[in-house]
Amino acid sequence: MKAVILVLALACLACPMQAAAEESNPINMVVHLISDLQTKIIKAGEDAHKEYVKFADFCEDRAGDFSHEIETINAEVEELSATIEEQKATIAELTARTETLAGDISANDVDLKAAKDKRKKENAAFVKEEKE
Repeated sequence: MKAVILVLALACLACPMQAAAEESNPINMVVHLISDLQTKIIKAGEDAHKEYVKFADFCEDRAGDFSHEIETINAEVEELSATIEEQKATIAELTARTETLAGDISANDVDLKAAKDKRKKENAAFVKEEKE
């Protein structure tokens, strides 16, 4: 029994020495470094993929928002274009009416002047007749 315990004790002591010997081996160190680098690269790739997914979702959301805004603005442009056309027609109508009224005012001014001249002459004749 003592022999078994002694063998186990030696085996336990030999394991750390063997592990230390394996780690001090340059090839094992390179393999270990490459393995660590692989793990880091895979984690960085996963992190980058998560960021990409978040950014892609953001871009899709913004694209939908912009699409909706463009549709809204196009509808507003059409509505405003129709309003502009209506107002152009109103301007044309009111311009024609203004021109008609300006013509009427000119004709009335001529008639008024003629009536004033006639009243002046009649007043002058009346005053002359009253003096006599």
